[in-house]
Amino acid sequence: MALKEKATFPGSNNEFSLHPDCKKYTLRDYGFQQTPKGQFEYNRPVKPSFKDSRSIMLKIQVAKDLSGLSMNTTNANGLQSVNVYKGDRLADFIQPLEAILTDMEEQHVLKKH
Repeated sequence: MALKEKATFPGSNNEFSLHPDCKKYTLRDYGFQQTPKGQFEYNRPVKPSFKDSRSIMLKIQVAKDLSGLSMNTTNANGLQSVNVYKGDRLADFIQPLEAILTDMEEQHVLKKH
């Protein structure tokens, strides 16, 4: 995934960038893991409800100098990209996904454009 200043999910109209107040410790506090190359990764399963066995993965990568990011949703094993905004089959994942993104905005990790 190429890291750009602004990122969006396939099919979404919302565009995100790193919040100007975001620091490396902010990312670590939120659950991002630092890779051996210095980049930050956030991998989290997203489920429509707590008891649901279906899930997708939210993947966010941030450059080590905080200059860019990439965002993607994949299937549960993380190998194939999925578009939750396309069709009705994955529509129940939109609300929990956007709740996570809203929380990231409130914690000054991401900024919505």
